[in-house]
Amino acid sequence: MMKKLFLASLALLFVLAATSFGGILSDDEGELSVQGTFFLPDGGDFDLFKSGFGGEVSYREWVAFPWGLGLSLGYANWQTDKDSRHSYKIPNSSDFHGTVSTLPLGINAYFNIIDWDNWNVILKTGFSYVFVESDVDFYYNGSRHDIDMDNAILWDIALEYDHTLTENLYLTLTGGFQTDLMKADSKFSDSIGRHNIHDTSFEAFFARAGVKFLF
Repeated sequence: MMKKLFLASLALLFVLAATSFGGILSDDEGELSVQGTFFLPDGGDFDLFKSGFGGEVSYREWVAFPWGLGLSLGYANWQTDKDSRHSYKIPNSSDFHGTVSTLPLGINAYFNIIDWDNWNVILKTGFSYVFVESDVDFYYNGSRHDIDMDNAILWDIALEYDHTLTENLYLTLTGGFQTDLMKADSKFSDSIGRHNIHDTSFEAFFARAGVKFLF
């Protein structure tokens, strides 16, 4: 409960700060976006996650158009794949269950590629520090074991399409890819002791849809 209150307080603080200090970096209007997010894990050698769902609130200003800077705060819930076999390279491990919650806090740079009358195409890249909470366990040596995960750092790149709905309201559609700069250090415990295992990866393709407000 305390962690949920902390996350809610952090999200509220982010929104209040963005709306209170609009225009602090430039004379142009500030832009606040709210988007839902779907993650499709890249797979490869790490196949723990089946999918991820969440949302993101972001704020940006065009400090020297077409260049912009911004902040973002997200939340995602990652679903495990019970048939995962290769994620942590633990012999005879099976039956992975549970979810992982992530709270990425990011700093982003933007470049407006196309600035048309009623639509824009924007290139975005950024770095996020990700708070991670694991509720994943698996079957190994006759019993179930919890996996503990530390925090992570991600880099992402994306293209965003904005379409005017009203003077100060836009539809936003975004597609991109994120990869690990620092994977989440992971461990589990058994009767012998505590064991380091392969790091957890949040590498994934993502799609977002939502709205953007000018103020």
